[in-house]
This record gives sequence, structure tokens and C-alpha cells, in this order.
Amino acid sequence: LRVLEHQQFERLGDSRTISVDVRLIAATNQPLERMVDAGTFRDDLYYRLRVVSIQVPALRDRIEDIPLLTVHFLREACAANGKAVGGITRNAVNILMRYDWPGNVRELKNIVEGMVVMGRDGRHLDIDDVPEHVRRRTAPEVSEIRIPTGTSMNEVERIVIQETMKVCG
Repeated sequence: LRVLEHQQFERLGDSRTISVDVRLIAATNQPLERMVDAGTFRDDLYYRLRVVSIQVPALRDRIEDIPLLTVHFLREACAANGKAVGGITRNAVNILMRYDWPGNVRELKNIVEGMVVMGRDGRHLDIDDVPEHVRRRTAPEVSEIRIPTGTSMNEVERIVIQETMKVCG
């Protein structure tokens, strides 16, 4: 509390006061106001922390962020793990966008890192690289398949079956 209020503290067992110039950013998924009311969170700490409050919706409520976050986490994971994955397919991103994300952005980051670690260098991550539990817990997708004019019916059938298998996992 002293650091937050006066930007000073003393180390345990030391008599010197140390001054610091810091800003603290804190995040929680708990309802701190209710916790203060219930007596399970210190009100003095709560009021010192709550200078500016920003409410960020859950990832499931802002699915339009998933493609950008996925590409960002993919680059980070490639750099951190020495991998050269070629990217991620639209079909794989579509599956990620249909998942509920109970673990929010942290879960997305870990899923993407796992996909990169298990993926092969130079190859795009695809539906098969998305963990099975994510594929299993997604809402069904309505998708489009573009088939060039003049394609034989046998080839059309093959394409439709392959794409359906990809979407269904």
C-alpha cells in the first residue's frame, strides 16, 4: 500500500527508504467490488488500485479479434521456439473463431503456441493442427466452397467430401 500511495518502501530488515517511480497495471477476472463488499478483498488496496478501470469483454464476445491475435501469437511462438511455420489457413482460423474460449486470450495464446510447436516448418497450420478438444467444442460452420467452371462431377464430389471432412475435423 505504501508503494502505491507514496511510491516508497523499505526492504525487510533495512532502515533505508527506497523511492520508486512505477505504474501498476492489474487485471482480474473476479468481481472485486463484490469481493470488497463481502470482505474477501481489502478495501484499502482496492481503492488504491482502482485509479482507472477498463472493462475488456471476454474473447468470445469479440471474435473479430481472433484472426489478428492468432497471427500475432503465431509470430511470437515461431520466434520463441525457433520454428518457421508458414502461417495458418483460413479454415483453421474459422474453427478458432467458433470456439467459446473459456480461458480467454491466454488460452488462445497457449493453443497457438502448441500448434506451432507441433507444426512442421514451412507448412501452414490447418484444421488438423487445431487441438481436438477445440475442434470438438466448436459450433457448426456454414462454409462456401468455390469450384471452377468445367470441373468434372467426380472432382466436385471429391472436393466437397474433403472440405466437409476438414470442417468436421
